[in-house]
Amino acid sequence: MALGVGLAAGAAAADPQVEILVHGDARTGAHFDYVTWAPSPTLVRVRPGSGLAPDATVTVVLTNGTAPADGKGHVNFALTTDEYRKAVEGGGAKDQITLTLKADGTPQPIIVAGDFPHFSRNDKDTPIVAHLGTAAGPEVGAAAVMVRVRRNEETLSAEERSRFLWALAALRFQKSPDPRWKDTYTFLVEMHDIGARGIMEPEPELAAKGYPDQEHKAAAFVAWHRAFLLEMERALQKVDPAVTLPYWPMYYSPGKDGATVFHADFTGANTVANDPDFMATDLIRFDAGNPLYGWNMPGRGPLMRWRQDRNNVKLFNTPGMLLDKSKAGLKSNYSFMAGSVEANPHNVGHGWSGVWMSNCRISPSDPMFWPFHTYFDWVWAAWQQHYDRFRSDGADPAQYWPNDAYADGNPSNQTNPLGHHLRDTMWPWNGDIQPTPVATFSARRPPETVGGPFAASGVPGLWPQTPAKPTPGVFIDYAGYVTSDTDSGVGYDNLPWSPKQQAQPFQGDTAPRRPRWPSSWPRTARRRNGWSRGARSTWPQPWMPRPPSQALHWRWARMRRCARRPWTFWPASTPRPRWKQPTRSRATPRTPPWPIRWSGCAP
Repeated sequence: MALGVGLAAGAAAADPQVEILVHGDARTGAHFDYVTWAPSPTLVRVRPGSGLAPDATVTVVLTNGTAPADGKGHVNFALTTDEYRKAVEGGGAKDQITLTLKADGTPQPIIVAGDFPHFSRNDKDTPIVAHLGTAAGPEVGAAAVMVRVRRNEETLSAEERSRFLWALAALRFQKSPDPRWKDTYTFLVEMHDIGARGIMEPEPELAAKGYPDQEHKAAAFVAWHRAFLLEMERALQKVDPAVTLPYWPMYYSPGKDGATVFHADFTGANTVANDPDFMATDLIRFDAGNPLYGWNMPGRGPLMRWRQDRNNVKLFNTPGMLLDKSKAGLKSNYSFMAGSVEANPHNVGHGWSGVWMSNCRISPSDPMFWPFHTYFDWVWAAWQQHYDRFRSDGADPAQYWPNDAYADGNPSNQTNPLGHHLRDTMWPWNGDIQPTPVATFSARRPPETVGGPFAASGVPGLWPQTPAKPTPGVFIDYAGYVTSDTDSGVGYDNLPWSPKQQAQPFQGDTAPRRPRWPSSWPRTARRRNGWSRGARSTWPQPWMPRPPSQALHWRWARMRRCARRPWTFWPASTPRPRWKQPTRSRATPRTPPWPIRWSGCAP
């Protein structure tokens, strides 16, 4: 990660010079100019050697160099994290702050955070300016930062996509942290492969050497992959610090060619088979100028996927089905969320993408794995923001379950082996291996490790400050909302830092216009059953499958053709008569079984 030196410019010779060190180190003067929606520790000080009396003070006002606008970053200020939390949750966040600095260079700690939803599209496009005395005073210092968050891949510009692709391709030439593999990209693929080789139930032939899956099929599925994605993202940022992992909202298809992730100028395009049920393989096409052109992996050859119609995304569950307006009940529980996400869209999406992606173990070999899996992390983050699920102390099983550490005899071990409990350390970063498996299957670990502890961030205020052996609990509070020392420097474009802030609507996940009742039906019957002509409906919800249009047409047409009087409903307070054998009479309204039948009508 690139570290810089504080910048001061534009002041007269007699004016003191001020340094603004975001994620700064007062001893070295280094700083890291990348922030998210989370509060970032910042130091502001008079530059040493300004020629002022040691006991003098200087009043400065920090402001944004530009007004808030779409496509450019904007930041807010506060003295402490608690002060900032109260400000954003009360709607009173400030984009300027007045400070009194000591002339001897003693740093004044403050907080700088991205002003949701104003993220940066370009590296360091957000100027912070220090003015002497008032906000209109002379400029005595400045810093340029970037509000860097993960973005929907549909919103990336051509330049942003190119920077991501070049960084991704560069990992094929970056030295691996583990000498057993040549490059960083292969190292990460092997990490995923070895951890996923395990099985959940010991088959007879594997009982002696098998081990549980460290990454899937249990509680830590989303937590393990959050750590894995962070390791990948930080590797990319060593190449280009402005790059983040994009996410692909799988439920949404923006155009006739499908999501951008399937375009030749991004992670590759495939042809479409004439028969949609025929799972044919296809070599992926890249534009000639794409950094991924000719992508292949050792032992696997060139990249391949299925010949699928990439607009056919109706089979994927949408994020809305995890969010209950009551913010209570089954959907607010971690176990429900994690299991639902892994089943669909994760498992369905792996099989639908193919061919490499269909093999979950080696799926990171396909570059689309990263937008694909970053989406599931986004879904978890959206669920957390909706239900306020950021606590990792284990007091509430709705935040994470099993909310304990693995112990022999625990009933939860059958479905959640070692490594999937809240306080278990996660392989491979814990270095825990078992060349000789223990007798209890759920207590086994892989026979080898990949790499070592999770590398220190090297940035003041970002997790981890020292090499770490993380637990699933560490990644619950990924943005440091509850405890600032777990802030991993990750944010999402449409999800604010605080659960009390309003998230932006999900792209494409809006309620469709409801079908209308036939115009011949009485208005009272329509209103009694929640219908009104031309109104929008709360049903069907966007994640519920709608009946085929032909079925709807058949029902309505049959009702209009067969009924001499419009369909009416019995009041709730009146007992409904039992269904009788159909007769030739059409005058008496009845309560039919499903599907609807009318007396005297041919099927």
